Amino acid sequence: MNMEMNITKITAFIILLVTLNSCELFELDNYKSPNGGIYGKIIDSETNNPIPLPVESSTGVLIQLYEIDTKDTLEVQPINFYANQDGTFTNTKVFNGKYNMLLDGPFVVKDNYPINVNIEGQTEINIMVTPYAHVNATADVNGKEVTISYEIVTTTDTVSFDRVYAYWNYQKLVDSYPNHFVVRERGSKQNGTFTFDLSDDEEFIKNKYKIEANGNRVYFRIGAQVKTKVKKTRITNYSETIEIIIP
Repeated sequence: MNMEMNITKITAFIILLVTLNSCELFELDNYKSPNGGIYGKIIDSETNNPIPLPVESSTGVLIQLYEIDTKDTLEVQPINFYANQDGTFTNTKVFNGKYNMLLDGPFVVKDNYPINVNIEGQTEINIMVTPYAHVNATADVNGKEVTISYEIVTTTDTVSFDRVYAYWNYQKLVDSYPNHFVVRERGSKQNGTFTFDLSDDEEFIKNKYKIEANGNRVYFRIGAQVKTKVKKTRITNYSETIEIIIP
């Protein structure tokens, strides 16, 4: 009889613990979801087009949102996310409120900085900037031989041209980070050409099955590295990514 009573008490105790834990989990999961978001473009003030950027990753253009006039010290931590390589950005999970917006990229922001943002629902913000260099590139295809012609123009006397790179990759994500190109060539002229003979390219041959699986598409890009005179750092602006279908 005593054993049965003990088992009953233990069972009741376990049920009580489970119930309490369930209530605590419910309370933890009962926080409000973000009721707003932010999206837009980083626009070249001269061309009025989104500027080409590094690939969206830890090496890309970092965007930070700092909430203004918050009394909660935890809110001092910024909301971090990255812009896309086509110059667009989006973060659909941000609480409504007023924020300071900071950007870290190969450009100078034309607007008042930091940028004041008032998020109410999904809010569009377009940011006018001046890139350190304009990089234009075109491709000429002859069989598996691709020639990229380029022109680089610096936009301010605070930077000087340093070097140029040409990249190709079997996926759309192309920039100077090692995982974002298969082959990289280096040059020293602000205007010129790079020629890739893919029929004799070991990397093209090795990755041919990936390229064929993607409809024989190969992606090219030019990167212009400039040197800032104030900070003595090197920064890279890019051309738009060029998609080529190899016959």
